[in-house]
Amino acid sequence: MKEISLKEGERVLIRTGFSDYHKDCIEVLAKFLKSMDVIIITFDTNIRDIVDGLLSRGVKPSRIHIIDCVSITLGRGSAPVSKLINIYRPEYFVDIQVYTFLFLKEARFRNTVIFFHSMHELEEYQNFDEIGLFLFTFREFIKKHKIPQVIMEHDQLDYSLAKIIEAHAERVVEYGVID
Repeated sequence: MKEISLKEGERVLIRTGFSDYHKDCIEVLAKFLKSMDVIIITFDTNIRDIVDGLLSRGVKPSRIHIIDCVSITLGRGSAPVSKLINIYRPEYFVDIQVYTFLFLKEARFRNTVIFFHSMHELEEYQNFDEIGLFLFTFREFIKKHKIPQVIMEHDQLDYSLAKIIEAHAERVVEYGVID
């Protein structure tokens, strides 16, 4: 599988095929978690399955930090990790920024990557302009700390959302099999 290197403060879009999206997310996260902490900001109820997949690969649970933006709202259970914060409304972008900062502070702003999982799910809650504004303000908020950010998405995104996400990435990596 493809190796993905991250530069200090870089924002990378990793695109994969729709049918392999969750499997590829687990694979990419497992690679990052070998050597660094990962703050996963998720907008998908499948985060529990992803964490189970990571734990079955022997990943240290102490390296996983999750900001879960939908599971509680939709009545799904929380992922089995201790460093978990639930946001009660996925469009509470300020809450996401505050909790990300708290996790970064705990990690002393070192050896950490921020991983956006399933941003396409935000389409249900927010319009594209708000999503673009969130990505811009989040990038500016994190930029001074030089923490790399990864947005992982599948290739079946709505065209407008795909263009917004691509505009906020410095590099695009095609990963796995594109459908």
